[in-house]
Amino acid sequence: MKFISLFNNTKKVGTLLIFLLVIFSALVSVRQLFLGGYFESHDGIIHVMRLAHFYEAVKSGNLIVRWLDTWMAGYGSPLFIFNWSLPYYAGILFYFMGFSLAGSIKIVFILASLLSAGFCFFLIKEITENNWASAAGAVAYTWAPYKFTDIFIRGALGEACAFLFFPLLFWLVIRAIKNESRVPWWSSLLWAAFILTHNIMSILGVVFFLVYLLYVKFFSNGAITAVKSAFLTLIFGIFLTAYFWLPALAEKRYDAISNLSNIYQTIGQFPTAGSLLFSKWQYAYAHPDNQQFSMSFEVGLVHLTISFIAGLIAVWQIRKFKEDRNLNQIFFTGLFLISIIFSLKISQPIYKIFHIGSFVNFPWRFLEIVTFASSVLIGIFISYFRKFSWIIALFTVVLIIALSWRYSRIVSWRVNLGDAEYFSMVKTNINYLPDTEYLPKNAQYLKLLEEKGPAYSRSLFEDLSGEAMVFNERKNTKEVQIVNQKNTTIRANIFYFPGWRVYDNQKLVEAAQDEYGLISFNLEPAPHRIKLRFEETLIRKVGDVISTASMAFLVILLLLRRRFI
Repeated sequence: MKFISLFNNTKKVGTLLIFLLVIFSALVSVRQLFLGGYFESHDGIIHVMRLAHFYEAVKSGNLIVRWLDTWMAGYGSPLFIFNWSLPYYAGILFYFMGFSLAGSIKIVFILASLLSAGFCFFLIKEITENNWASAAGAVAYTWAPYKFTDIFIRGALGEACAFLFFPLLFWLVIRAIKNESRVPWWSSLLWAAFILTHNIMSILGVVFFLVYLLYVKFFSNGAITAVKSAFLTLIFGIFLTAYFWLPALAEKRYDAISNLSNIYQTIGQFPTAGSLLFSKWQYAYAHPDNQQFSMSFEVGLVHLTISFIAGLIAVWQIRKFKEDRNLNQIFFTGLFLISIIFSLKISQPIYKIFHIGSFVNFPWRFLEIVTFASSVLIGIFISYFRKFSWIIALFTVVLIIALSWRYSRIVSWRVNLGDAEYFSMVKTNINYLPDTEYLPKNAQYLKLLEEKGPAYSRSLFEDLSGEAMVFNERKNTKEVQIVNQKNTTIRANIFYFPGWRVYDNQKLVEAAQDEYGLISFNLEPAPHRIKLRFEETLIRKVGDVISTASMAFLVILLLLRRRFI
């Protein structure tokens, strides 16, 4: 008995050591994020700028941030009505701890990389029960060339963080299926976190997760309990985030984001099949039709080769379909192939028929799913070698790191700016106006900047008639006193968007948009005490109620220690 106990402890220590090596490899993969300052990327500087204004919004008492008062040169923006926010909440935690704005964003990138490696290890181990195979798959996931494109070229904070949720959520459901048990209730919180981390990737995650649940329901014995509970946790995760996605869908028509598919030109964003195998590593934007001057779309030679071999093995062993490993191998092979198809131009007719581009924007976003599926397939493939799996795993890990090393580095230029500079910047370091696609419709931002300049250099309230007395203005609380002898029009230097209310002596006044898209309102002769408030619209209140009720239900479940049925 002592020998068996010692053997089990030795196995646990071995698993822990291999897991720690995986985490170490993940740290090495993002080693350049530990360098000082920041670096030029598509969205990276914008994320740091956003974080500065997100912090100001939270500091002013807005725990659920929808509107950024100080963003867009002080004219405000409904950015977080439509955009994911959880990585920014994580970022301000580190900012509160004393890190710089740029350092806080880099820490979020680093943690996302470590967590995605760890969760991928646990997922593959659940499928294969092989430590070495799990380590190889996790390293493949961590050192995938497309993941480096997201971090070092695109600076895509939300998508880089989304990498951690795919293995985590599949691990929980596969473990429940394997043990013929229920998925834990708190996985609803994970789905909520996924949705709040990246709108588009979470939609793809929901779709493929539902397909997986249907798949195992029909082909796996004893999966009913796990499938039912997994479905319920997904639904509750969606309900928990109703406060976000319900207004985002309903109020999209008031915002320039409704034209996003026209801005991004989805049809011209299909990478070639060759670029998935090899792409030049350089700082560039996405130009799939001219790979010489484009960012990399490479998935990886090892990822593609082993995934296709694993797919052939899955077909060859179809007679063992009911076994857990083969069941999952066939699913991830299908996921791998479907995701590749949807990233290539061959799927263009499907995009046109079902308008997929209207929410995906870029077909190459499917490469994140390709990376996930191929990494799982690498782990499954190596597990077939059993007692020789450690040799194949080590060879695969060394090969992947050797081939991907050149991708794990910054190829743009360094940016060294202080926190105050990020907060005061109207344009990025390359003179780009960020987030104009999230402005309210009819907002004439560029014209406003050219003719009037930033809002923070002027009074919040302006009398357009020039005959009223405007005094005791308080920008922080958006209050002012006005005395006028004639009818007058007042302009507030804030972009109008549904939810803005103008109160005159505590009575609601009708507000409108002026030629710049700013709030304007008329006042009759009298003394006035004006206050502006950004309030919840009806659809936002409905979303708030759904989310609050869902959270209350989950708390009750916790207190009663009940599980989903």
